[in-house]
Amino acid sequence: MGEQVARIRFNAIAPCPTRTAFMDFQEKELPEGFMDAWPCPSLGRMATAEEQAWPLILLNSPLKRVVTGTFLYTEQGFASGEFTGAIDPAFMMGGQCN
Repeated sequence: MGEQVARIRFNAIAPCPTRTAFMDFQEKELPEGFMDAWPCPSLGRMATAEEQAWPLILLNSPLKRVVTGTFLYTEQGFASGEFTGAIDPAFMMGGQCN
């Protein structure tokens, strides 16, 4: 018999702030108004855990078995906004948002 080879797929997401018990705690620890200043370009609110789970289910389903090593941005367009200058990251350092 031939040697069996383990076939491992690794895919990941880069989520935006997501409404979870962890974020409820973090909001108390962050400076006042920090999360209110966080841009949520596509939803206008924090994502839910379920909304973040669906991309992982898709990436790791049999429908995508040829996909591996993928890093999927699920952060409502935040990174694209930063890359293009549409979102000013200064708010993360206590500066003013545009």
